[in-house]
Amino acid sequence: MAAVNRPATSTTLSLHHTDSLTTSDNEDHTFSGILFPIKCETALPLDTLHITSFSVRGSLGPMTIWKTKEPVPEAGSISADPDLWEKIYDKTHPSSRKTLVPLTLSSPLILKPSETYGIYIHSSLPGDTALVYDNYCGRGPIYTDPYLTLLSGHAHVSNRPFGKTSMWGWGSPWRNGRCFVGKISYGCLYKLWNPWCYLSYGSKFRDVTTSLFILQRRTCIWATLPDEVIMYILNMCPFTWFDDTVSSLEDEKSLAREPVVQQNSSRNMRMQAEYYGEDSEDEDEEPDEEYVPSDDDAAGSTTQTSGGEENGDGSTTILLDDLIAFLNNPEARGHPLYAALAAQFPQYVGDEESEDEYVVGNVHGEGDDMEELMEEAYEEVDDGVDVDSVLPPPPPSPPPPSVVWRQDSALRIEEEEMAMIEGEGGDEEEEAS
Repeated sequence: MAAVNRPATSTTLSLHHTDSLTTSDNEDHTFSGILFPIKCETALPLDTLHITSFSVRGSLGPMTIWKTKEPVPEAGSISADPDLWEKIYDKTHPSSRKTLVPLTLSSPLILKPSETYGIYIHSSLPGDTALVYDNYCGRGPIYTDPYLTLLSGHAHVSNRPFGKTSMWGWGSPWRNGRCFVGKISYGCLYKLWNPWCYLSYGSKFRDVTTSLFILQRRTCIWATLPDEVIMYILNMCPFTWFDDTVSSLEDEKSLAREPVVQQNSSRNMRMQAEYYGEDSEDEDEEPDEEYVPSDDDAAGSTTQTSGGEENGDGSTTILLDDLIAFLNNPEARGHPLYAALAAQFPQYVGDEESEDEYVVGNVHGEGDDMEELMEEAYEEVDDGVDVDSVLPPPPPSPPPPSVVWRQDSALRIEEEEMAMIEGEGGDEEEEAS
């Protein structure tokens, strides 16, 4: 009778396998909450996945965890309506800014394969340091392992669960492009072999199964075993019993997983200073919801020049319109500056316009004002001067520097030029009066 009534999954309360998924931690931001989708995506013969805890860090305080009442639809959106969510955790924790604190669920969150749930972790602590989370600027999954896939979500900047206004009383309280920071602990219950889940197993397990039933002939001694007994034996074998592995199952089912880390070099310097008791000159004094490192943090300091920006590495920022006009002026083609710029930026020779506003290059070395050099080149060509002796030729076969686009610098240059024009106009009006 036992051979006929085979169990489909484990009849005990113990899990077959326990594991955890730990994310990267760049300390990009801190605030009140993070909302993100989590999906059980696996190539293994999994019956259910049991999430037992979420580990987080920050100032913490009154912590709650919520899940969507129904799996997230394939359309991909998650509703912020609290009526569509169920609270699964509610406890108060002391501050833990350096160490992850597990928020252990009283009842595990159970997911079936291909099932997706929205998770919302929130703290009601006043202020903006309750929960640490990161930026996410890519596409698709951000973390994945053989069982779980985490997707990017939204940060919440209100200390009220599902609050509709930010702590400043204006603007949206949700920030997109954010991802969970911490650890998710879970356990697995696998399917037990039965004819209806034959295709869930690996090729080696299926080959053994087929071979056993091929031997069910009257001339074979194996035929003395009833089919039910063979099925019962297979039912008691784990899916790795015949040397199938996680990677082989993923290859057979064409399930490609991305690396389980999102590299991000930025750091929240304000939080670092608070952790270690140091003063920070980078503290954000404005009533902004988050600290977002600028491009200058990674590129180094720059100094403003009349013809653009002189960067710390010796390169110079110039307006792209001026560069394109110079490279497409037939009268400037005999000038050595033209040859140097054309060799460095061949993509702009023959183009009359571009969507970008400026470019960074290093043709004649540190300190050269590229705008003045191009103006001098125009004058020298018009006057018929022997330009070969005016500028030194560029160094032989220099490695081409990378092109860097700096939209914030271009806007800053335009604002300063407008301020200078308005200032000159005001002086003329005062003199006239």
